This record gives sequence, structure tokens and C-alpha cells, in this order.
Amino acid sequence: MKKYIKFIFLAMICLTLASCMDISLSYDIDKKGNITQTGTMLFDNSLIESETNSSIDEYLEEMKEELATNHPSLVMDIIHDGNKSGLSLRGESFYEPAIVKSGNTITLTIDLVQAKDTLSQEAMFIGTTIEDMRQEGGQFNIYVTMPAKPKSNVGSIKKNTVKIDLLETDANTATITCSLSNPLIPFLIALIVGLLTILARILLHR
Repeated sequence: MKKYIKFIFLAMICLTLASCMDISLSYDIDKKGNITQTGTMLFDNSLIESETNSSIDEYLEEMKEELATNHPSLVMDIIHDGNKSGLSLRGESFYEPAIVKSGNTITLTIDLVQAKDTLSQEAMFIGTTIEDMRQEGGQFNIYVTMPAKPKSNVGSIKKNTVKIDLLETDANTATITCSLSNPLIPFLIALIVGLLTILARILLHR
């Protein structure tokens, strides 16, 4: 997380209104407990146009080149989302949360104190604060998608995804769990239903 946040704020230095950022970090967990990490950072199009002498795509291409200098393994793509544009990020390990798979239960733990402390330090470096970012509408969200319906002590849940607003939460740790269904159960249910159907037909033809 610390490496990722430092990387994000290096990009933010390129703009004067760092608070107008929409940053997300996503973890996708598969049934084996493996993690795929991706990230996005979006700027308001109007901000890019007013603060630079380049077109939106030209500015983002320059940003890609600058970031690639210190992050050669990072794969970056330009993205456009409504009135915002930015970069999608993948191919580099930003932060490895603790994950444990015990039987059919997967538990993922994220140290939110570490994330917020690093975010605060880097914000101070460019002359802003987490509170300023919050008041100006900046966002830093963490998304965790589990292979089954999750439970979490923090954030909101939609289907299999937990959303944590790092600028708003007071929690110190995020603990997210999910229980995988036993693959034999659907088979056994189908077998029982099939046997009952056969039995019913036999009884009806007596």
C-alpha cells in the first residue's frame, strides 16, 4: 500500500489541485486465495485542460512516460470515464494484504492505519491534507472482490465486492471473509432430487 500511495502522489504533484483525484485500488480474490491487484487514478478533464498546455491524451501519455521511469514493470493504459480521464494500472505489486484460506473460508486483512498514515504523509509533502482532499471531493477507495458473498467489518457490500472509502473510514483494520460452498453439495442435491423424481414416477405407475 505504501509503495502504491507514494506512486500515486508522484503523479498528483504534476497538478496543482491534487484533491480533485479519484483513486481506486482493487483486489480480486479467486477461490484458491490468489490476489490480482489493479488500480486506477482519474483526473477531472477540466482540471487537465486548465492546468496544462496539452490535450488530455497528450498529458496522460507524458504521465505514463514519467511513471514508467521508476516503475518499468507497471502496465498503464489511458482510460476515459465521463468527465474524467486517467490511467489504469496493473502488473506491479502495490501492497500484499494478509490472506488466509482455511477449509472453505477465505479471510483477507488490510492494515488501514498504515494506508492512512502513508496517505497523510504524502499529502503533507505536496501541501495538502486528507481533510482537504475529503472536503474538495477527492476519493481514495479500496475494492475487494471475493469469490463468494463476503462479510466485512467496514465499508459497503454490493454482491461480492466490498468498497472501503479510505478518506472516510475510522476503522484501523479491514477484515473481510467469505465461505465457499462445498462443490459436492449441489451434486448431492441434484442426485437426491433425481432419485425422488424416479421414485415418484414408480409409485404413480403402480
